[in-house]
Amino acid sequence: MDDWWQWAALGVAAAALLALDLRVLRPRSMRAAAVISAWWLVAGVGFAGVVWVWQGPGRAGEYLAGYAIERSLSLDNVFVFVIALAAFAVPVEVRPWAVAWAIGAALALRAVFILAGSAVLGAAEWTAYLFAAFLIVTGLKLVKGAPSAADPAGSRLVQAVSRVIRTAPGYDGRRLVVRRGTVVAVDGDLRS
Repeated sequence: MDDWWQWAALGVAAAALLALDLRVLRPRSMRAAAVISAWWLVAGVGFAGVVWVWQGPGRAGEYLAGYAIERSLSLDNVFVFVIALAAFAVPVEVRPWAVAWAIGAALALRAVFILAGSAVLGAAEWTAYLFAAFLIVTGLKLVKGAPSAADPAGSRLVQAVSRVIRTAPGYDGRRLVVRRGTVVAVDGDLRS
């Protein structure tokens, strides 16, 4: 892999842009959020020009196709985040950090699922039918309309996680991890 330094430079640039977004570009209004979002859209599409020069027009087209898919998936994540923030009554002052953590988790999980799915599909192509069936069943459940959970703490997922990870019944300011009683946890202060 002769071009490892190019990928390393791309990784450093992506990390710097993420830091810029999380630390500097903090919108104070819906208009500011729209302007920042539009700027990132232009930057993302504009990067196709860099890919064109670096790897050629074919790779630039592949990049744009991948960018369009990721953009649509990220819009889907926004709706999930809004529902989760409302369902768990996350305080307004904590929401930017909660969303940042959620985005990081979504990216990490997406990478894990893509790598695992690729490995499974590479080993046994027939598993594509299982994935397709899962998507069809999930889509049908969404169309049918699942009953809304008024109390997210009562969901099976939250109860299962609570058995493994001790959780507090409420929020403690902007702290992600707190110590209560004899439970010892790493302090995860979210103050910027």
